[in-house]
Amino acid sequence: MREVRLQVRSDPTTTLGTYAMGLAFCVGWIACVGRCWSRSS
Repeated sequence: MREVRLQVRSDPTTTLGTYAMGLAFCVGWIACVGRCWSRSS
């Protein structure tokens, strides 16, 4: 697995920036936790 980092120039305190940061967190969270959830059932 490789690590991917994005350089974001927008301010994360704006509405659009907050949405983008939340979406990025969600994608990373599901990729990590989704494997554990799929194996537990």
